[in-house]
Amino acid sequence: MKRLILLGVILMGVNLTMSCRVLIPREHRESTATWNGDTQLVEGLSRYKARLSWNPLSQEMIVGPATTEILVYAMKPASLSLSEAKQIGKSPGRILPSGLVVSGTSVYYLVEEDGLRTLFVVDMNGGQPQSLLSGEILAISASERTLAVFGLLSGRTVVWVSGLDESGRLKARLEGSYEVPGSSSTPLFRFMKDRLYVKSAGSVYLFDADGARGRATTFPACFYAIDVDKGLSPDGRLFSRSADDELRVIQADPFYPNSRMTDRIDDDRGC
Repeated sequence: MKRLILLGVILMGVNLTMSCRVLIPREHRESTATWNGDTQLVEGLSRYKARLSWNPLSQEMIVGPATTEILVYAMKPASLSLSEAKQIGKSPGRILPSGLVVSGTSVYYLVEEDGLRTLFVVDMNGGQPQSLLSGEILAISASERTLAVFGLLSGRTVVWVSGLDESGRLKARLEGSYEVPGSSSTPLFRFMKDRLYVKSAGSVYLFDADGARGRATTFPACFYAIDVDKGLSPDGRLFSRSADDELRVIQADPFYPNSRMTDRIDDDRGC
């Protein structure tokens, strides 16, 4: 009899716990960050509420509307302390991983809402975020003078490329896109100076702010994952936000990508 009572109490506790998880939406956060030199950190922070499905056999998460804030933190060189955050923009939707880049005083970021991914830009000096176009992946050259946006059109991978001025503003509207031959998903790519190299279908193609240049005869030997230096400053400081909303900056190792060029597609020595 005692065992039956104990079992009933345990089952009641489990049911109460499940009911709370189903009935009470919990706040979730997603964060991605990038550095503007060594003295400024820019974070895209998304907040939304979610709960489990009513179906006890399903672990599906019911997610509510999301909002993304763009936050700027001042930093001192070599310091591990963050200043108070300054919000410079707010948009509906969830920030995409590695979907945040900075050039001058301009912050470009990709958010997803209702299955649509949209590129926004906001100025650190003030003003409202402006939507530019639909895109999937965002990248910027090391000089911060060339911006690339990858997307999908009719099942084909395309890329928009534009030059940026000293403030990070687009020199030309992102209107004409260029198809990446032989690709229907996000290919490997890499900026070298202000040239974009895209690896696809056994070849490497070259793009710059003036257009598509065709197959590259020489190209980087090493292509890296897009998030290889996520949250990492040029001098090796690494930013993170925990599930408990704790902000941390630790000293890590700087990332120095291999800059060797080659003319062979299978030459990956030292990568």
